[in-house]
Amino acid sequence: MAISYGDPVHLVKILSEFIKTQPTFEIKIGLIQGKVASPEEVKALATMPPREVIFAQLLGGIQGTATQLGAVLYRAIQQVLGIIRARADQLEKMESGKQKVESGAQEKEQ
Repeated sequence: MAISYGDPVHLVKILSEFIKTQPTFEIKIGLIQGKVASPEEVKALATMPPREVIFAQLLGGIQGTATQLGAVLYRAIQQVLGIIRARADQLEKMESGKQKVESGAQEKEQ
């Protein structure tokens, strides 16, 4: 009987290594987080990475997705700002053109 109060994968890996040196030792049944597990299920746990590695991989995937989303949003905002700047420049040119026309008309009147 082996008991672990931490990561069950770590214990199963230790037991799997022990079984390699002691062929008479075998896993009959497992109890993992309150659920009965067959010997095959227990042995399958030995091939899993530790909990910390799984969490790191998950967080890395989330972070990568969040970074990509941020980049897409940044590009979209930059495009909107470019359109707004272009429209502001266009309105400025139109306004300066009106002022030139009005000042030219005033000079003709004088």
